[in-house]
Amino acid sequence: MNFNSKLTKSLMLVLLILLPLSFLAVGSIGSLALASPSPGWELRATLPRVLFTSISAVDESTAWATEGGVVGTDVSGIFKTTDGGTTWTPQTTNWGYNSISAVNASTAYAVGSTKVSKTIDGGANWNTIYSDPTLNALKVHAIDANNVVVAGAFHGDGEVYGRAFVARSSDGGVNWTLLYLASVQSAILSLSAPSMDVIWVAGQVYNQPESSAALILKTADGGANWNQVSPAPNGEAFTPVVSAINANTAWTSSVVLSNTLAGHILKTTDGGLTWVPQYSYNGYGSSGISSINADVTWVTLSTINPFSGAIIKTSNGGVSWTTQKVTPGYALMPVSALNSSIAWVAGGVVTGTGPLTGPLAFSATCIVLRTTDGGGSLAAPTVTSVAPTEAGQYAFFVNLTVAGTGFQPGATLRLEKGGSVINASSVSVGSDTQLTASLFLFGVDPGTYDVVVTNPDSGEGKLAGGFNITSACGTGSGSAMLMLGLALGLLSLAGSARKRRRRKH
Repeated sequence: MNFNSKLTKSLMLVLLILLPLSFLAVGSIGSLALASPSPGWELRATLPRVLFTSISAVDESTAWATEGGVVGTDVSGIFKTTDGGTTWTPQTTNWGYNSISAVNASTAYAVGSTKVSKTIDGGANWNTIYSDPTLNALKVHAIDANNVVVAGAFHGDGEVYGRAFVARSSDGGVNWTLLYLASVQSAILSLSAPSMDVIWVAGQVYNQPESSAALILKTADGGANWNQVSPAPNGEAFTPVVSAINANTAWTSSVVLSNTLAGHILKTTDGGLTWVPQYSYNGYGSSGISSINADVTWVTLSTINPFSGAIIKTSNGGVSWTTQKVTPGYALMPVSALNSSIAWVAGGVVTGTGPLTGPLAFSATCIVLRTTDGGGSLAAPTVTSVAPTEAGQYAFFVNLTVAGTGFQPGATLRLEKGGSVINASSVSVGSDTQLTASLFLFGVDPGTYDVVVTNPDSGEGKLAGGFNITSACGTGSGSAMLMLGLALGLLSLAGSARKRRRRKH
């Protein structure tokens, strides 16, 4: 069965944008920084000039990854670690591998542009089991050694982007059956196959309004019939990410159309008829989702300019979430979870400028993270100091710099005094130890306030009596008195104007 699709430059550009937050690097073999084992998420390696586009773990020691040959990288192909991520050995040097799915330490499938490859000897030999110049294979999911599903885009004559396809093999890649071929220009960017009968895919439709550009499809009968799921919440659109447990339960994410760094993690328990928001994020985009069962799901979140990432987890089906890791300076994307204890994540950052044809103009660095104890949760933030520590009650805007520990992107700040609360605006988390915020104090009650920082996972830190708002009537500053005088003057002028208008009538 000819189900192939050509990797065009235009589709690659779109793919790089949709693979959340561009250029997530893992790389340079031999240049490693390994943290000592510790509870939660460990930094296993820091790897320059390689870009992992996917990661597939076998156990806590063994994992495979693919490197897509994107700008800013030195080598590409398939990599494997057998020491928990400390070292990564290149097994091929072929360009353009997009996705890998491991069955065990010996058998794995990988796809890249025009080919599907397989190893049965731990990667000593990779054999091309399907190849066609019109194939753009983007995702692979191996259910076992014989049953495997591949998806991407099929490029026909005159099609710039190609058409989304799904195909499967039940004999280890000897024969293939085309299960789905779109009628419009599109591509499958995410694939989750709990069984050979139940397959979920998420993709992108091109030349469509933003609200309908992303789609999720599902089959529960081995590909005989495909259903498109219901729309995302009002004002939002699906992102091309999906992780399914069975025919009824799956996870995806949505994005607010007016703000690409806000949205929800969504869950369906009725086969996609309805999607219920489980977690709201702001300042992030959803990158990867890996579900173990109906209760346990890991999600990676990322942002760019500046790069930052976070790992969140639910162990009760989305009722509550814990933030387990924040990586200022590094976006996070591929996540491969094996059970409720073991999971792997890759992420990275790209710096520099230059055309896509000039890879040496960029510098890529990737990190590999791993947990073997379920990931734990971050400690609540602490607030140790605030600068300045004082302002007048009629100050319009006061810019604060807050120091402490455990600050997460998306954190909020407020001042509290009894029942009085002043919420800060423009909160920006520069690192896990510093954030800035702006306060509007005009007309607020004077007094001594506690400074409270709240992370997205609801963890709070407080500096008791950390900020003082002085009174304009008494010992307040001269600027506060000036602001009070201006305010009273403006009110007086407004009142006089109203009286003049009444006299004219």
